[in-house]
Amino acid sequence: MTVPDDEHLIDMDRYEWERVVRRCVLPTPVKTIAAYLAQYANKNGTRIYPGVARLAVVTGLSERSVRAALTTLRDLELITRTRKGSSLGRQALTDEHKLTRPADLINRVHMLDVSESPESAACDPSCQHPRTPARPAAARTDTGKEHRHLTTGTPAPDAGTPAPHDRNTGTTCTPPTDDPHTYPLIDQSSDFVQDVTTRGDDGLTDDERFAELVKFDELAARRRGA
Repeated sequence: MTVPDDEHLIDMDRYEWERVVRRCVLPTPVKTIAAYLAQYANKNGTRIYPGVARLAVVTGLSERSVRAALTTLRDLELITRTRKGSSLGRQALTDEHKLTRPADLINRVHMLDVSESPESAACDPSCQHPRTPARPAAARTDTGKEHRHLTTGTPAPDAGTPAPHDRNTGTTCTPPTDDPHTYPLIDQSSDFVQDVTTRGDDGLTDDERFAELVKFDELAARRRGA
């Protein structure tokens, strides 16, 4: 490990750098690119130039993700570009990097403790970094137990009655609340549910209207048979 002219930036060999980066809390694509960059580095952490396209192929990430990860690592100064590439046809060159560590890394990104304990993964009041590039887990809103809507199946051509409730619509919804203006009321003192069935303009309920349609289909089928 050597200290370059810029005193806050420390050159690192590959194995020291890998131990440091392993403790950094970073998004998975950034950690992945960091791990592969170390594999391409010399023992002293220099001469890293696999190129974006090659990193995309070997990691399975998109080139856009690779570029974003390299930018994050450069912003954190975990890598330093020593040569800027060019795209001049056959003379095209990739960027070249070396492995580095800023002296104030712990103030830039959240880090696990030396023993890499799970308890150290969460930030605490002693953390000084303004933010960590790692994405925090999205808070899950507790909406209660979920259920699925079922719908009446389509009757078979020769069937006289509709199919049972056998097709899942795939629609997830929040379970009913106790709002008496929205859902049926259940009388806790008896064994019945209050009748809240609604009727259409024709005076029929949905079930009655469906039964009429079935009867109409049966009558039409008999007439065709006659």
